[in-house]
Parts: sequence; structure tokens; C-alpha cells
Amino acid sequence: MSPPRSNVSGPFPLYQDGRLSLSGVSEWLERRNKLVLAIAATLLHSLLYGIPNRIHLALPVELPMTWLDRVTPFIPLTFWLYLSDYALVFIAFMLCRRPGSAARFIYAFFTVVGVATLVHWVFPTVYPRALYPVPAEASPFMQWMVARFRELDSPASCLPSLHVATAFLSAFAVVAEADRRGPALVAWAAIVWGSTLTTKQHYLVDGATGLLLALAVWALYYARQPAGTRGG
Repeated sequence: MSPPRSNVSGPFPLYQDGRLSLSGVSEWLERRNKLVLAIAATLLHSLLYGIPNRIHLALPVELPMTWLDRVTPFIPLTFWLYLSDYALVFIAFMLCRRPGSAARFIYAFFTVVGVATLVHWVFPTVYPRALYPVPAEASPFMQWMVARFRELDSPASCLPSLHVATAFLSAFAVVAEADRRGPALVAWAAIVWGSTLTTKQHYLVDGATGLLLALAVWALYYARQPAGTRGG
């Protein structure tokens, strides 16, 4: 009897010997258009984030503010830096060009999103945005933008900060590619972290736990790769 045929090398290499194959899924992901994958990932990310942001399993609690939380001013213009996280993640994904790196990035990204979403749901935290209304001197457009953003994104889902976690994970993924732009993306991620404070979206501890989550997931998916094979 001949052994069962595998379709790992076929057009839909998701199954091997009749079972779902992780290597097959990775190969399938690598063959997809990266822009299409980025759009699909954005939609899934929004869904996973939005559910615990609006539906809580427990009463959301405020966290104690550190000295830095209290003295950091509310600067509405830094919302542009805060929102730049989405561009950072997209650029980092596009820079993952080594064989296997796109699939690795997707696995790592959704591990971060999944862990953070679970924590947001089980232990919901809330930021006291009411203490920081939009300053009267802000431009009408900024007042409108901040108001609309705060309507769409509730003050819950604080700890850990997904903005910080995804920004640093993305930057670290580019560093793992040995891309010379990696350090610049790490600096960009640090700026995103700072913007979470100046936009009054997160506590300092949210960013710290987001960074720790990014480091843990990076270690899981990248740190064990031998030198010269990361991303492969």
C-alpha cells in the first residue's frame, strides 16, 4: 500500500496526511498577498480588541496613577503619534521578507493580541478620561477627532497596552530580520509608548506590561532562532 499523499506543496497546503499542518498553514500564509493579509489581520484584530473593550466579564477598575502619570500633560496633537502605531505594524510586516518571516510575524502578532484580549476580558481596567477633557485651545478639528476616537474606543482595555505591545513586537521582528531600519522602528515604538501617556489613553504600567508581553512573545517566536536563520 502506498503512503497517504500530502498536499503540503499543493495550492492549499493546509493539511498533511489528512491533518491540519502548522508548516502547511505557514506555507499557505507565505503565498498570500501581504496587503490582503494585513487587511484581514486588521479586521480580526479590531474584532478581538473590540469585544472586551465593550463587553466586560467584571466591573472595570481604575489603577493607581504613578507620579509620571499625574505630571504628564494631555497633549491632543500627540494622537497622531498614538495612531502611527498602525503604520508601524504595517511597515514592519512589509519588511519581513525572509522565507517564513511573514507567517512568523502573524503568529507572534496574534499571540500578543490573544493574550492581551484575554487579560482585558478577565481583568478589565479603565482610565479616568473624564479628568482630561480636550483643552479649549485645541483646534476644532482636534476636538472633533479626539471626541470621535473616545466614542469609538471606550476607556477600558488598558492593561496591558496593545498599542505598546504590538509596536515593540513589530519593531523587534524587524530587528530579527537584521534590517538596518530595526533600531529606528524600536525608537518609533518608544515614541508610541510615550504618546499613550500624553493622549491619556493608558497608565504607565499599561505600557510596561505591554513591553514585557512583546518581549515574551518575541522570545517565544524569534529569540531561539539560530543566528543567520531568523525569519526563516
